[in-house]
Amino acid sequence: MEVIRKKILFVYPHKASFIDLDIQQLSCKFDVIECVYNWHNKILTPFFMIIQFMKLLFTGNKYNNILISFGGYWALAPTLIGRLYKKPVYIILHGTDSVSFPEINYGSFRNKALSKILRFCYKKADRLLPVSDSLIYTENNYFKKGKVFKLGCKIEIPGLKTPFTTIFNGFEIDKWNLISEKKNRFITILSEERFLLKGGDLIIKVAEKFPEYEFRIIGLNTPDEFKDVPVNVEIYGKRSKAELALEYSEAKFYFQLSNWEGFGCALCEAMLCESIPIVSNVNFLPGIVGDTGYVLKERSVKELVKVVQEAIDTSGVKASPRERVINKFSIERRKAELFKVLD
Repeated sequence: MEVIRKKILFVYPHKASFIDLDIQQLSCKFDVIECVYNWHNKILTPFFMIIQFMKLLFTGNKYNNILISFGGYWALAPTLIGRLYKKPVYIILHGTDSVSFPEINYGSFRNKALSKILRFCYKKADRLLPVSDSLIYTENNYFKKGKVFKLGCKIEIPGLKTPFTTIFNGFEIDKWNLISEKKNRFITILSEERFLLKGGDLIIKVAEKFPEYEFRIIGLNTPDEFKDVPVNVEIYGKRSKAELALEYSEAKFYFQLSNWEGFGCALCEAMLCESIPIVSNVNFLPGIVGDTGYVLKERSVKELVKVVQEAIDTSGVKASPRERVINKFSIERRKAELFKVLD
């Protein structure tokens, strides 16, 4: 007898490697129907919201579950349709959709109209699925010495009662391997718009103190514009997955010095290639690293110099970064936990 597979409406704002991976894993058990529009076009956002609502009004009853990746404008119609047809609504939280952090000009909750939509959707969802507990609530004492920032959904939505299940991001272990000998190199992945958010300024300043090491920044759209940097700092554009695997493999250390970070996918990819992590003390980053790397306690060049020197002096005694990701953040683990919630 043919087994009838449950249908999941999967709503997301744009393609990303981790979204493709979720679709691939969910498709092993469910019929996944994708729902995506060009949400990057802000002018057409109201139009897309209307079109999305009208389409789901006629098709929403055929789905068993509605799964939304990222809170945003695209979440409103699916949440309303879920309530109308009594279909369970789950929202995966990734980071920017969980915070207002005006000091770093970051977070969806800074936008008044969008914040109202997020509050409604998060309250009406059957369950929130953050990629780390820190998206529900965290305290940040890294960004500014002597000040504690209380952040997360519970701060933006006081009295939020929607249950949540934390499901870590998962990684394809065999896609990221050590394929080259390590060099005396530190690397990080970031973009222009997130240069300060990810600590790019700190890395450039620290590089001057360690002229015998290379410091490589990857992912900028206009790398040629960064001319006034130390001679041991190399700025590169975006890289393919294969090129990134080689970059990670050659780098002895990987920086993730974010002021806010939902999870840290590039961090885990680098760790799978045995790059030793150096991370900021924010969100779940120290939890990812565990005993395999080093944590910068405050956003300070002076403190980062100390951490980098400690990493250079003692990195040989640390546990394997790759083994930690394999044991805690495999795609198989995420797949099983998603199935448990959605089945």
